[in-house]
Amino acid sequence: MGPALAHRTARRTPASSVAGFTLVEILVALAIISVIMGVVLTGNASFNKSILLNEAAYGIATSIREAQSLGIANRGMNTNAGYGFQVSPGESGVSAYDIFSDFFPYQWDENTCYPSQDPNLPSAKPGNCRYDAEMGELVKHYTLREGFTIAKVCGTHQYYGYIVCSDNSGQNVQEVDIVFSRPNTDAIMTAYAYDGSPLFRLSLTTIYVRGQDGALRCVTVRDTGQIAVPQTCP
Repeated sequence: MGPALAHRTARRTPASSVAGFTLVEILVALAIISVIMGVVLTGNASFNKSILLNEAAYGIATSIREAQSLGIANRGMNTNAGYGFQVSPGESGVSAYDIFSDFFPYQWDENTCYPSQDPNLPSAKPGNCRYDAEMGELVKHYTLREGFTIAKVCGTHQYYGYIVCSDNSGQNVQEVDIVFSRPNTDAIMTAYAYDGSPLFRLSLTTIYVRGQDGALRCVTVRDTGQIAVPQTCP
């Protein structure tokens, strides 16, 4: 039995020849894993920022729809008053906007924005299609999430079709007011200069929302009352 046992023992695989990972292979594997995780985390962060930017844009669109609904239903503060959305981004942008009830002046006169009407009729509309903060017209004040701003607002002239913006491109626009008044869903949109004087009516308003990473998303409002968040900004 001695020779047979010795023969079997000679065929055993030495422990030193068992396959394994070298230190270099382990380091390479860890490096690959680190690169993959970095790509995944970076992509996830960008995706989250995109979601938050979309949320901010749709939030503004929803607020404008809220003003539209209030203006049509007229269930708010004042009978027959229109309701509006106001933003004043100036040249550097702003992170807040307002919803207001357009009840000042209290009675229609020839200087208001609405068609000629008999001020004694029940259907007569007050207001001037502009937010008058000092008269208590504020309904709601909204502030965007930290790091998000309304970078600028651009408007298309209702009659001549040229575009002006609030970021010092072309004729300066300080403020845009969008008002809705029953029975129509149409939007009455007015651009105002830095000195407060009205510039002209708009057929299209584009609100540019800037995210934390500088990306832009837009909200568009047409004078027909259509409110949208397009996939790309004009």
